[in-house]
Amino acid sequence: MHRPNPIGRPTVLSSVLIICAAALAGCAPGSAYNESSAQDRFFDKIGNECSGHAVGNESIYELVNGTTSGSYFLDVTSKLYYGEISAHQYQDDINSFFPGTTQAAIDCILARVPKDPPPKPGLPLGLGPMPNIGVQ
Repeated sequence: MHRPNPIGRPTVLSSVLIICAAALAGCAPGSAYNESSAQDRFFDKIGNECSGHAVGNESIYELVNGTTSGSYFLDVTSKLYYGEISAHQYQDDINSFFPGTTQAAIDCILARVPKDPPPKPGLPLGLGPMPNIGVQ
């Protein structure tokens, strides 16, 4: 026998719909990646102004514009940009991950990091932790 759903009590179907809606919100243009953000402008700046330098075997331009090693580079450089790691830690992280001489590239990047790190933006609406909705 089917029992009616009391108002305010989520069903499995409504829970699935909520999860799908939240996932699709992350696919909306500009929701998770803002191409006009200050961080994006920083990456454009180092991609252009430091493009003659290499980190390991890849130019900074290639790393900023999407190579296989670029995701690690962007992650660590983002942490540096937002002040989550020190310049010394950044240098250690880059030198540990990328083979070869990278000092000129690191110096070029460090010279372009803002003196006062900007606040790190939060997650776009709908992409935070899922609330406990008591699915039964």
